[in-house]
Amino acid sequence: MAPNTKTRQIKEFLIYCGCGIVSTGADASVYFPLVNGTAVPAPLCVLLGTVFATLASFLLMKPFVFHSKNWSKDVLLPELIRFVTTRILAIFIEVLFSFVTVTLLRLDENLMRIIGWLTIAIGNYICAKYIVFKYRTYH
Repeated sequence: MAPNTKTRQIKEFLIYCGCGIVSTGADASVYFPLVNGTAVPAPLCVLLGTVFATLASFLLMKPFVFHSKNWSKDVLLPELIRFVTTRILAIFIEVLFSFVTVTLLRLDENLMRIIGWLTIAIGNYICAKYIVFKYRTYH
């Protein structure tokens, strides 16, 4: 692998991480005001924050990380559906991982949460790159 390619991959992953930080901020910007300043039930606040973060994540990652510049509905809708589907699948995998490691195996819940987050972040990156946005090379 050429050094240029490796540098591009590192840059892509760092931008992906930055988008993740921004989408986490988007989640918090919805969740905290709702949960602390309204009578909206906490689970609904989590859901609304997650939906907003997922949308923000998609809108950032599509052009800036995975270089999908086509916004026509024929491209956008399938990408959005695949993106949301992989994120929903990730939630189920994370809950299953937590159940097996913490509930059944009685491993440390904080450590397992961190391992779960890292595993899901890497899995989301791989799914977005090769399934959602069908891997595009730099131009």
